[in-house]
Amino acid sequence: MKETIHLIVSRISKFFWSLFVNGLITVLPLLLTVAIFNMLFKFVKGLLQPIKTLLTSSAQFIPSWLQWIPHVEVIVAIILILLLGTVLNIFVFKSILTSLENWFGKIPLVSPIYSGMKQLVKAFGHQDKNGFQQVVLVQFPHEGIHTIGFVTGEITPSLAPRPDIIYMSVYVPTTPNPTGGFYLMVAKDDLIPLEISRQEAMTIIMSVGMIQPQKQTPLSFDNQKIV
Repeated sequence: MKETIHLIVSRISKFFWSLFVNGLITVLPLLLTVAIFNMLFKFVKGLLQPIKTLLTSSAQFIPSWLQWIPHVEVIVAIILILLLGTVLNIFVFKSILTSLENWFGKIPLVSPIYSGMKQLVKAFGHQDKNGFQQVVLVQFPHEGIHTIGFVTGEITPSLAPRPDIIYMSVYVPTTPNPTGGFYLMVAKDDLIPLEISRQEAMTIIMSVGMIQPQKQTPLSFDNQKIV
């Protein structure tokens, strides 16, 4: 009798556990996606906090009803970016922007930071072909462990650890927030090229590996060349 009851309880437990696992597998990707986007949204809102502070501290110039709109700083930022994109389509304003960038380039401390950030942002764009030249696998943080990196160029012999070996500059973003990362000098022969786009690589990084492209075959240098 006890064995029968134990068998029935065991089967019922396995049945409900199976239901729970199936439900968890179904809902978990959605929850993790929402969690990642929520984290990124909070990060963006933190960057846009000065806009909200300006709206709340300038009530005499700005309509008070704007303060009651949820996430008003994000909406204002989107509108400003759209206006900026519209303005930049006018040739005259492009010339003004170029002049401002040249002026920034003459400021000793601001110039390297601004130019670096500009190149980093352009590198992830579809139009840039020379920013992140190749998606690779690199052994990091130590031998035996690989992570995704982006080749940004070849290191000059004067900076290379060994002048007789070709070293490449590699940027390794952090996950799931790719705005930070590490700059590595890696021997060219130690890099494994990947046949995926920069956008696909960033998707893998931001989803902590849960979302992967259909084809992600590592290639040898005999099949594909890093430039």
